[in-house]
Amino acid sequence: MIVFFLLIFFLTKYLYWLAKGPLQIKFFEQDLSINDISSQLIDEKTKHFKKEVTEFTNFKKESHNKLEELDKRLIKIEDTIEDLKMAIIRKIGEYGEDIQNLSNEMKATQNSFAKIINPLTTNAKAVQEKTTTQNPSTNNQTSKKTNTKKADSFENYLR
Repeated sequence: MIVFFLLIFFLTKYLYWLAKGPLQIKFFEQDLSINDISSQLIDEKTKHFKKEVTEFTNFKKESHNKLEELDKRLIKIEDTIEDLKMAIIRKIGEYGEDIQNLSNEMKATQNSFAKIINPLTTNAKAVQEKTTTQNPSTNNQTSKKTNTKKADSFENYLR
């Protein structure tokens, strides 16, 4: 008999549920449906996962921003290095030009010096030949004196 009453009780609850909608369960003095309870359980279980996904997304955004900043800095460094290379090449070119100009000036000085010295050396040789032909004995004495003076000055230098 008890079974019969239980069967009737559950049958009436089932019919009431079909007529009214989903079964209402009293949970902590609040009326919640099974859908509400299941959505709350899913929210609680996925809360940690959502937090991790949000943190990962933030990390991804920050990493992307830092990478872009590093790319910009790297491009700036590359441009600076390129500018330095060009400046070094310009300086080397300027040094080459300066050396070429100096070489040209040295050649010009050498030519003008040769033009001045050649007549002087020929005149000096002519004067020396004249003096040796006029006084061969006095010329030998003066050359001996200059040789001893040169030796003495060299010896004094070494001391």
